[in-house]
Amino acid sequence: MHFVVLHTARSMAEIFPNLAAVPTPLKDQQIADLSGVRVDKFGFSFQVPWTKQTFDRTFTSMATVNFDGGSALLLDSPRSEVRQLEVLRSLNAHDRAALTSVLGAKAMSSNYEFVAAEMEITPSEAKWWSSRKSYERTIVLLGDKGADLDECTSIHPVLRGAMRGFQFGDPDVAPYRVNLELFDSLDREYVIRIITSPERGPVITQAQINALIASFVPLPAPTRKSTSASGI
Repeated sequence: MHFVVLHTARSMAEIFPNLAAVPTPLKDQQIADLSGVRVDKFGFSFQVPWTKQTFDRTFTSMATVNFDGGSALLLDSPRSEVRQLEVLRSLNAHDRAALTSVLGAKAMSSNYEFVAAEMEITPSEAKWWSSRKSYERTIVLLGDKGADLDECTSIHPVLRGAMRGFQFGDPDVAPYRVNLELFDSLDREYVIRIITSPERGPVITQAQINALIASFVPLPAPTRKSTSASGI
């Protein structure tokens, strides 16, 4: 079993070398002044540096917005759960306890903490002398880390205003795409992908990305129905 998992981890490292990346601080913490439009999708909004939209299409689970100059945004409809947490909450008590034992209570405590655990894991943590539990944790988290990173080769923690999360990729490094995975105070997840063609080069600066996040207005908190003392 150990040999199989170790081989799997090494194969993943060869196919996806960016799995070795771990979170590093952003080099530029400046916040630019944005004069572009606000994007409002799925009930949340933020400001961008671009002023002219050339395409705007919203689907049930995602939206795409293109701007003059070759930049584009792909937005996911906010999810209140990360995939593994959905699985966890659907398991019976015994299996739920077993999964929590493998991944750790902290990782399973919130959507943000689960992604944070993913970002810290690397293929090198799969050692032949590691315990079975350690192997299982490494493989599960590496699989999700690869999906989050996509083609990006760097990871940066984000904490700005009410939002925290991670930035994948740098706007001045080819292929010049940046993925943002953000969480609000209610642990709801927002995914924003800033993309362009590699031939066009950078379409946004880090200071502008910082300003975009700072301008983020998350979904409103759900309202609770009040009841009178009489129950009416």
